[in-house]
Amino acid sequence: MELTSASVIRNDTSTAAITILSSSSASSSIPDVMKEVPTLEPSCYVIHTKHLAERLWLVTILGSTLSTISIVENAFLFLIFITSKQHRRSHSLYLLLLALTDIFISLTYILIMSVKILYQYNEWVFMKKIWMAYVVPMMTMSHVAITASSFLIVFATVERFCITVSSHYVEFLQNNRCYIALMAVIIGVVTKGTLILELKPVHDLSCIGTLNEYRLEITALVIHNEHYKLFRFWFRNIVTILFPFFTLMFLNARIVNELRKSFLAKKQQNVESTHGTNAKEQKARIRAATRTLMLVVCTYLLANMLNVIITIWEHTDATSLFSSFLDFYIFSVDAVSLLTIVACALRLPIYASCQPALRAEMIHFAKGFCKRPRHASDGRNEVPLIDHNGTFNETSLNE
Repeated sequence: MELTSASVIRNDTSTAAITILSSSSASSSIPDVMKEVPTLEPSCYVIHTKHLAERLWLVTILGSTLSTISIVENAFLFLIFITSKQHRRSHSLYLLLLALTDIFISLTYILIMSVKILYQYNEWVFMKKIWMAYVVPMMTMSHVAITASSFLIVFATVERFCITVSSHYVEFLQNNRCYIALMAVIIGVVTKGTLILELKPVHDLSCIGTLNEYRLEITALVIHNEHYKLFRFWFRNIVTILFPFFTLMFLNARIVNELRKSFLAKKQQNVESTHGTNAKEQKARIRAATRTLMLVVCTYLLANMLNVIITIWEHTDATSLFSSFLDFYIFSVDAVSLLTIVACALRLPIYASCQPALRAEMIHFAKGFCKRPRHASDGRNEVPLIDHNGTFNETSLNE
């Protein structure tokens, strides 16, 4: 039973779901070429073609375009953060690692999802052979990166929340950022690293020269181990999807609430000393923080809400999902993966629109990067735009 493109990206697809999809012949066709090679079984020529043209536009064309944009944007962000000592030692360390994981996630989307639809649409046997050689380890690493990125966002938000409420844990969190970031990677490896044990490529010698010569199958570990099924659905989904989602919603709401209370308290205490300009600056900072946090929540919501719904549906009523709502399922699983890429591509616009200091640094870095070949020796003496306290250094723009 070959895995569909849905189960390739969505690692928690149930055994029943895979069986139902694999046995479905309503969306399959048998080419006339089978008449030329009567020695092969008719099943070797069965190709799933349902909505393949639409998915080619959605996944291969639109998805690859967004992935390329995401790779370029996050590579730019990564260079900004990695070349600045202040960024590496500040809370921007999380953004640095997040940019790195976003690059990898976007790249693997092209190599896994886009390539799969492309070889299915064109019936390229040689491309499927290449795809089968790397899909299992690359899919595993992709899911590790997705989970790690979720917890990088969570840990960065926890630190920001502690700073906002003046918690005594701030110093601990700031002094141990590297270890906390490493913990995010470890969580990704523990929860998703076992994916490499759940799938196996199978070479069918009875279908030589056809797309069905190679296929992915789920292993006995998934089919026969009831305890592992519990791990896949309950532990993995709760830890990697539900926990980050609701934690971010809670922390972001608390941060916004604390910022508003802080602003009101300062406004009441400094009615006489606070001038219009200062009040506007305070309001601007509150609006910037609110926009940033709410946009983070929205992107995470869009990328994960549908995933949660589909996952629960698969494990509670897979029969109805694949009989009455098959078309919805096919496009939903593509949308889940695509929304993850959209979230990656939105990082730079969110940072630039909500953080004026970082936006100015982006512009300054882009100009400096274009001039770097002529002034490569001046790079070490440049004054950073943002100091270790996160304060914007305007003098560096006037040099």
